[in-house]
Amino acid sequence: MNSETIITVDNLVKEYLVWRGFSNSSSAFEAECKKEYDRKYKEIVTSIEGYDIERLSNLWEFFKQKVFSFLAEDQQLVARQLENDVFKLYLVICVHNKQRDKSIVFFEKMTDLVRNNPSWNGWFALPYLPEPAKDEAFQKYFSKHWQELLLVSLHNFLSVAFTRMSLPSLAIYVKNALKAESGQNTEIQPNEHAYRTDGFIVEDLIDDFAVIAQCSTPSRNNQSKSSLKTIIKSITGKRSE
Repeated sequence: MNSETIITVDNLVKEYLVWRGFSNSSSAFEAECKKEYDRKYKEIVTSIEGYDIERLSNLWEFFKQKVFSFLAEDQQLVARQLENDVFKLYLVICVHNKQRDKSIVFFEKMTDLVRNNPSWNGWFALPYLPEPAKDEAFQKYFSKHWQELLLVSLHNFLSVAFTRMSLPSLAIYVKNALKAESGQNTEIQPNEHAYRTDGFIVEDLIDDFAVIAQCSTPSRNNQSKSSLKTIIKSITGKRSE
């Protein structure tokens, strides 16, 4: 019902914009409607490529407040693991591309994430290692295999998590109208503001991370902006055509 509601609301907005003659707004709205999670995913990758920790942290805060807060507890555990891995990828890219100043800024900016976090033990030394990609503690994070698995898992997780975002007032109104037309009970339930995704299998995503954690043998250590772009195109390219 929620997907039907959103489609109905989108169509109503499109119809209104066309009726008012807002052709530019209508075209922009059409573009914005295409896979929001794809757009947010691309923003994350762009932030990593551009060493923009401010933008990346703001994006993740948006996810935590507006998206992940509606997930079940086990799904939120996956989200927290993703958070650690995404920011580790950011730091690895900075170090690999010799952006030492960006690495230092990272630790200044992300104190709340890394402080007293066992997952980050030893990471403060990463910017100062002579050959970090060959260090046993960090070797796997510089491998293309680990980075690809992480980005695929992130994309898949966002595609599911975005179906659990809260419904805006207009969507709730339309949802109740659709229920009334079909003779269903229109009483708003306690969880009315959250999408329900029956059949969501969090184990599949956890399996993704199990593979990531185990891939300790680097395939190649020549990560760069171009490699991230190749990965993102392989994940979202066909969907956005």
